[in-house]
Amino acid sequence: ELAFGPVSVTPQVGFRASNASSHSEDFADVGAIGLTSDGTLDVYAGATVAARVMLGDGTTFTPFVSLLANGQPLAPDSALFSDLAGGSAQVPLDETGGYAALGLGADLFRAPGPSGKATAMGLRADFKRGADFSENSYAAYAQVKF
Repeated sequence: ELAFGPVSVTPQVGFRASNASSHSEDFADVGAIGLTSDGTLDVYAGATVAARVMLGDGTTFTPFVSLLANGQPLAPDSALFSDLAGGSAQVPLDETGGYAALGLGADLFRAPGPSGKATAMGLRADFKRGADFSENSYAAYAQVKF
């Protein structure tokens, strides 16, 4: 984290690894079906810029913005489809390609007072855009510590 007074810049480099599979016991007249694929590795880089604003009484308000970019992820190009009757087939999967992700949010933290109680809350919105897809997510949290 690089701090410039109340403003900080945090570089981010990382990866997300995942593996997807699904299974259904009741699918039309076929019975059970399954869909499995090899794992996916998503490598990304970017930065978060945050500003800490002291509101008094030990309360800190921290708005932030983050920007992440991703090249072509290492992802499977097909999955295996199988049914209860013993049949199976490879199913092609679309590659998502590179993407950019923008995150916006704010955190509010109140330091513990004489009673030892601390509170924190925040909001976050993430917007991910790629060549063939878009994804939006929203989150809120509230926490009280005694």
